[in-house]
Amino acid sequence: MTATMVINDVQNGIELYFEDKPEQKILNVLKINKWRWHNVKKCWYSKQSEVAFKTAQDITENKIPFTCTSQAQTTKEVVNECGIKIGDIFYTSWGYEQTNVDFYQVIELRGKTTVILREIAGKIVPSEGYSSMAGLIVPQANKFVNKKLITKRVNSGYGNGPIIKFDHSSGHLHSEDDKHYCSWYY
Repeated sequence: MTATMVINDVQNGIELYFEDKPEQKILNVLKINKWRWHNVKKCWYSKQSEVAFKTAQDITENKIPFTCTSQAQTTKEVVNECGIKIGDIFYTSWGYEQTNVDFYQVIELRGKTTVILREIAGKIVPSEGYSSMAGLIVPQANKFVNKKLITKRVNSGYGNGPIIKFDHSSGHLHSEDDKHYCSWYY
């Protein structure tokens, strides 16, 4: 795919012109980096900045890396206002007389605080000291449970880290040090 970069000094902008419609991974990079479509000029544009110039340069030189989930990323990691990035995992823990743990992976950032999530699988790991009806559960990144996209707003969490409100529970940002336990009664 051929892209041409034009510096628009009059508007203090950068414009990208494509011969054909860009691939989805390129569109994702443009959207994540806040580029906009100009319907009259038929180009993508952004205000001049170091990040915008680097994005345009990467696109024109076909240097767009992307993850195995097909979500495009620039060489500089994109983080929203709450510090969330693509690939981050949130967990919820909920239940009555049993503990359920659900995991959700961020697959897209929208605006300053909105994220697009997909539910991912959890794997139960045998752990000492727990009965056969309880265990440690760990998230399985990129192992999506279904195709349903979930749009949620991230709250800063007021010192407790970012939080997402779900119908059944609050979602908290997962870290590698976190241990999540589930239990069930059959």
